[in-house]
Amino acid sequence: MNNASEPSNIVSLSQRLDPSSERGGALLNTVRDIASRRLQLLVNGMFEHVDDALFDLAEKAENNAAQMHYFDGMREVRKRRPAVERAFLAAVTRAIADFATQQRANANPAAGAPLPIGSVELTLVADNELEESLAITSMIGKNETRLTRDLYAVNQRLSVIYGGIRVEDAN
Repeated sequence: MNNASEPSNIVSLSQRLDPSSERGGALLNTVRDIASRRLQLLVNGMFEHVDDALFDLAEKAENNAAQMHYFDGMREVRKRRPAVERAFLAAVTRAIADFATQQRANANPAAGAPLPIGSVELTLVADNELEESLAITSMIGKNETRLTRDLYAVNQRLSVIYGGIRVEDAN
């Protein structure tokens, strides 16, 4: 019978929940792998819907010029799809890899200090940039509402992986 005080039987909870530890790193790698697989499926579905929508719009076009515009859009989407998919998935992978570092910075009280007066610069925004920003903000808001429970569950799990430090939705 083994003695319970042997080092092989003792598990340090702080080490197990530390993302820089082997276990925490393995958990983050698992999260990355699962997220990558799921996001790949969702991105594929999104591109298929875009292709179908452009084709439907081309069929309903009022004239040949408009129809050609939609077909050109379809061709451009198909041509750039692999690069967009790779860039998106690489960005997600980088974000998950940087998760522990970002959380440490967010947990640091000095990181939340207000900016010094005069350090913020304001500029005018072009209409197309404003429209794009509003469209993205709207999509984010709709998906946050639609996926509230899922996002909460992911945040709770990532918080456990990081040792109990709260994970913000934006991260």
